[in-house]
Amino acid sequence: MNNVTVAIPNYNTSMYIETCIKYFLKSKIINEIIICDDASKYSDVKELENLVHKLREKTDKEIILLKNSRNIGQYENNIKLVKASSNELVYVIDADNVPQKNIDKTIKHIFSCGVTNYIYMPSKIYQFKNFYVLSKFLRWIDKYYIVRFSKSNMLINIEMVKDYFINDTKYTIDKHLMWVMGIGNFFVYKSTFINQVPSNYGKINNLDMTADFLAICYFYLNAGGKIYLLKNFYHFHRKRTDSAAFLLNDSFMNSIESFKKKFISKD
Repeated sequence: MNNVTVAIPNYNTSMYIETCIKYFLKSKIINEIIICDDASKYSDVKELENLVHKLREKTDKEIILLKNSRNIGQYENNIKLVKASSNELVYVIDADNVPQKNIDKTIKHIFSCGVTNYIYMPSKIYQFKNFYVLSKFLRWIDKYYIVRFSKSNMLINIEMVKDYFINDTKYTIDKHLMWVMGIGNFFVYKSTFINQVPSNYGKINNLDMTADFLAICYFYLNAGGKIYLLKNFYHFHRKRTDSAAFLLNDSFMNSIESFKKKFISKD
């Protein structure tokens, strides 16, 4: 069985990382965890350094800490993380989220698919604010705690996304395709990712890349790749009022609008 790298972008979120990676440490397939700090405040970086030191003493898995000297944004940080992977299959997950307990089952399914130009995405997410374990139970009381995109494996191509943007066609059970392309927790194959997702694209084309995962989806789908929702793949998604989507609201919305136009453009 091939090995897998977990890639975690960090920006002032060191307090969440130990919870994020605890299931990864139990995995029989994941052998490498890379964290890349995007010029966080000094105290957060020190906390991160201490945490990595502690975790290295508890596991034989490779735990790598990269640090950017300046803030490059999550889009470029994700590219840096994937490029740094020593494995072909990479799981990119936000530091404040928590993976499913049986992540190895999902990894084995991805390997069995054998398709390298898919972005492998969860078919559902459990939302939480403080206690992620409770969200699985609370979903029966309040639908806030679960967002279900599909009950079965589902492929999403560029024509479906164009149809959604133009006609508001609903392909998902809950929410819509914009939610799928905004989750930002995904499996990719390193070689395909590097070939399809260009670095410095925003600078070259004067585009705001704040909606980083929407941009990644655009490049994959425009190159003939697909988004693959896996029915048994999920994670716990932390809802924060200090997340990038809230703090960078205007920039985030401008970025979304820019890529909407690129999706439906005939060029």
